[in-house]
Amino acid sequence: MTTESTKNEYLSESATSYLAYVSVTKGRAKNTVMAYAQDLLLFERYLRDQKIEVEEVDTFIVSSFFNELKIGYMPSSLSRVRSSINGYLKFLASEGTITKTVDLGGIIRAPSQALPKVFSVVEVLELIESVDGDDPKNLRDRAILEVLYGTGMRISELCNLRLDDIDFDDKVAQVLGKGSKERVVPLGEQARTTLLNYINTARPKLVKDRRSKYVFVNLRGGSLSRQGAWLIVKSTASKLGMAAQMTPHTLRHCCATHMLEGGADLRVVQELLGHSSLTTTQIYTKVSLGYLQEVYITAHPRSMIRKS
Repeated sequence: MTTESTKNEYLSESATSYLAYVSVTKGRAKNTVMAYAQDLLLFERYLRDQKIEVEEVDTFIVSSFFNELKIGYMPSSLSRVRSSINGYLKFLASEGTITKTVDLGGIIRAPSQALPKVFSVVEVLELIESVDGDDPKNLRDRAILEVLYGTGMRISELCNLRLDDIDFDDKVAQVLGKGSKERVVPLGEQARTTLLNYINTARPKLVKDRRSKYVFVNLRGGSLSRQGAWLIVKSTASKLGMAAQMTPHTLRHCCATHMLEGGADLRVVQELLGHSSLTTTQIYTKVSLGYLQEVYITAHPRSMIRKS
C-alpha cells in the first residue's frame, strides 16, 4: 500500500459524516479532526485498491490493512491510526452501515506509555534564570518560560493567550484548551511579576504601532507562533546543554510533577492541566514515585543493607 500524499483525494460520504460527528457532537479540536481525516483517507484508499465496499469490512480486512501499514510507520503513529479507524467503525456500526463485528483488540496494540522526562526544580530554575537582561526579547523569553512552568499551559494555549484573558489582581488566566474547553489557571507570584513586567515594558516596544490582542508577540510585533515559542525554549535550553530533552511540553511535565511532589492533590493537577480524564494525569504519579524512591533510599535507615 502506498503512502503518498492524500491531498488530492476525497473522503466518502460515510467518512465525511463521521468527521462532522466528531467535530460537532464530540467537540474534537480542528487539528484532531484533520488527523482523523488523513487516517481515514489511508483506510479508504486501501479499500478502493482492494475493491472492497465499506459494508464488507470485517476483522480480517482491517488486520490486512494494518499489516501493510506497518511498513514505514512508527508504533505511535500506528496506534493513532488504530484509534481513528476504531472510532470510525463504531460510528458505522451505530449507523447500521456495517453489521459484522470488527475486533481491533489484537490489532496494533497501543505502545506502553513512556514516562516523560522531568528536570529537577533546580534545573528548571537554572533554565529560567539563564535569561536575564532588560531588552524586549529577553523579557519576553523569560516571561514565556515562567508562564509555561508556572501554569503548566500547553504551547498552543500560551500562544493563543490574549491580554484580556489575564486578571493580574486575582492572579489568574483564562485558557482555551483542547476541544475549545476553557479553564482558569492561577498565576504564581513569579509568573505574574515577570509577565506584568514584559507586558508593560517590553511588549509595547515589540508591537510598536501594530495592534495585537495576543500576549506574546514575535520580534516584528505579530502573534507568536507555536514554532516560534518552541524555538525560544530550545535555544535557551541549548545554552545549558539541555536542548536534547527540553521542550515546552517538558516544562508542563515539570510543573505537574513538582506540584505532586510538593503535596498537591491529583485532581487539582488534573484541573490545572486541563485533562479530561484523570487517567492521563496519573502518569505523573509514576514520575513522582521515582522521586519518592530516591528520598526513601537516602532517608530511611532500613532502605538498604548497611555494613557494620
